[in-house]
Amino acid sequence: MSVQPNSPAPYAPPQAVLSIINRYRDHGLRVPFDAEVLIMAGVSESLAPRTLQAFKLLGLVDESGQPMEALQRLAQARSDEYQERLGEVIRAAYADVFSFADPASDDIRRIEDAFRGYTPRGQRNRMVTLFLGLCQEAGIVQSSPRRQAAENTNPQVRAVKQASAGGGKKTPKNISVAADDSIPRPLAALLGELPVPGAPWTKVRRDTFLQTFGALLDFLYPVRADVVPSQEEEEGL
Repeated sequence: MSVQPNSPAPYAPPQAVLSIINRYRDHGLRVPFDAEVLIMAGVSESLAPRTLQAFKLLGLVDESGQPMEALQRLAQARSDEYQERLGEVIRAAYADVFSFADPASDDIRRIEDAFRGYTPRGQRNRMVTLFLGLCQEAGIVQSSPRRQAAENTNPQVRAVKQASAGGGKKTPKNISVAADDSIPRPLAALLGELPVPGAPWTKVRRDTFLQTFGALLDFLYPVRADVVPSQEEEEGL
């Protein structure tokens, strides 16, 4: 079973999916899987439906919630076999994605493009986060090289990094950086490009600023799949 274009793709948090896999491996769970079982296993009520859907789309349980062969093989795998078997599950489930992008070498934009054909489109970032989190767990990718690849191919981030190192001509005009450098220099440099409050600017300049700001946030504060969200963040997902 694999995720098909123009069809739903899983977008649950990777830590939720992996916690249930490990719980099933180590202690077993009541079957068939349903939202109640996942909640009892530690998944929040707000995340249980999408986590259950992820297990179905990844080919780990069937439509009735019964464990499939792939999940059984993961449960039976020795520690030295686990990553290889998880990798088999991921490559089978995301066969179409792997045909377009190699997460071990391609930049984040190409990986995001590989998910453009899936639904719901508004959850694409979460689809990518789950995919990369699973790939990292399986040893297919390492988090640092993935982020570095994205930095090196993003022209906005390169430009801001050069400016922060003294290679740019402009300096912050409207931002006061704290003495303890609580605002990173690249971010302060970019914010200094904002016009005086109330002054007009063009849509092109605004769009460019927002694109650069988003890329810079990804560079300075990378999202990590192994960081567990707070209850407030989960409720807002």
